Amino acid sequence: MRIKQAPVVQPPAPVEEKKEVPVFTSEYLEHMNTVLAQQPLEAVIQWCYNSLPNFHQVTSFGSTGMVIIHAIHKLGLKVPVIFLDTLYHFEETLAHAKEVEEKYGLQVSWYRCAKASTRAEFEKYYRSDDMWISAPQKYEWLTKVEPLDRALEELKVGAWITGRRRDQGALRTDLSILELDPADGRIKVNLLAFWSKDEIWAYLRREGVPYNPLFDKSYASIGDSVTTTQTSNGEGERSGRFHQFGGAKTECGIHVRKRPIEAAESFDVDRPISSPVAATASTH
Repeated sequence: MRIKQAPVVQPPAPVEEKKEVPVFTSEYLEHMNTVLAQQPLEAVIQWCYNSLPNFHQVTSFGSTGMVIIHAIHKLGLKVPVIFLDTLYHFEETLAHAKEVEEKYGLQVSWYRCAKASTRAEFEKYYRSDDMWISAPQKYEWLTKVEPLDRALEELKVGAWITGRRRDQGALRTDLSILELDPADGRIKVNLLAFWSKDEIWAYLRREGVPYNPLFDKSYASIGDSVTTTQTSNGEGERSGRFHQFGGAKTECGIHVRKRPIEAAESFDVDRPISSPVAATASTH
């Protein structure tokens, strides 16, 4: 007698657990900002990690960025990092970035100008060795804004961490923890919005967190080598940034960037800097 074999039943395919993404209406945003402002850093990070879509950190590994990296690491979480290599960073910044990447086992995506991989290539391609002065808006677009936009798109980022704080002044005085970026509608998370500079450094020293050695050489805030200078006691934390503009400029572009189509219409990004169109580009 032939025994009829039972049909082979394939196990069901695993169901991918999807994160329930809240709808960020202005009312919900205001409510969550009120709630999160009362919570310790660790609780805010955990809520963001659990609630926000494809959560990343954008950092140049400065003092605030290092507080965030260390706090995330202590929670045992893995948050991907985006680093914008402007081609004009200090050597100390690049060495520090690589050290931190290795120490914390970070997943870091390095993004830079689409047309060059070194400063020499950049200056040759655009025929300018002082674009940060002669056409600062174009410089910011090519070295920071476009690489960031490309990173956010390619990595499908839904929300990203910044290191901005209220006590840094200027356009940052009214920061909330959560905000919608008008450039693209993504969620920006200012985890340390309510922290002070003293609190940042107390945390770094208490926890033994590595930091950029330039901070020990009178640099209060560190950006590109060509637009950053040392500061004296009593000067504002960001007073050494964009010093060529005498205080009229306080942001590097990524936090006041235009929608890509609007920026593209402002100037021809591939036109040599000597052209009238590029040379007359205004600063943010």
